[in-house]
Amino acid sequence: MNKREIEELFEIDNMFKKICRDSILQGKSAKFDDNFYKLLSFKFGSLTVGERIENEETAGNCYFYALLLCRAIPRSSLKHGYLHNLEKTVNNEKIKFPHAWVETGDFVYDATAKQAFVKKDYYQSFGAEVNRSYLYENICNPYFLFKLGVMAVKERPMLAQELMEYDGFKKIDGDFKRECLRAVIDVKSTEILNINLEDEKLEKEKFSS
Repeated sequence: MNKREIEELFEIDNMFKKICRDSILQGKSAKFDDNFYKLLSFKFGSLTVGERIENEETAGNCYFYALLLCRAIPRSSLKHGYLHNLEKTVNNEKIKFPHAWVETGDFVYDATAKQAFVKKDYYQSFGAEVNRSYLYENICNPYFLFKLGVMAVKERPMLAQELMEYDGFKKIDGDFKRECLRAVIDVKSTEILNINLEDEKLEKEKFSS
């Protein structure tokens, strides 16, 4: 990554934060508070989703934390799409800004911002456009959750380790897991996911013998 690309990332980050701050000042959103975090009681590994989102670095990891957030909020939906108001133009070509967030009713929950927004204001402020939508009921399926989880951490080694901490994945067929792992690009992420997969295999063989 060159100096210009780093500067652009900082610029986009500052734009994102400014929109979030303005939204709070205008009464269009509110920061997640202690009560909200406690509601996110679904256990993912050794921690609840609320504990993870409150204490972990969610910025730059929207696909992973939005996925967990959706799993923790019944009747919600996970959105994958773009925030057009954060687009950059490079060589006269617009570079889209991909993002993931969660919706329920008239509200948007953004794990990166750690804020709840009025949906219509979120769409207007960020220029949000949905590309794909996933229902809570689908994400409750461990196979579906694992597949989306792998896609979310495929270039995030530290999150790859967190993904494999979820006990609900241990019952998933090994061949299905290996098929999902073929989409992983990052070498370190691949290594972590494969090590965990082999550990699970050895553990199953030990208990079945």
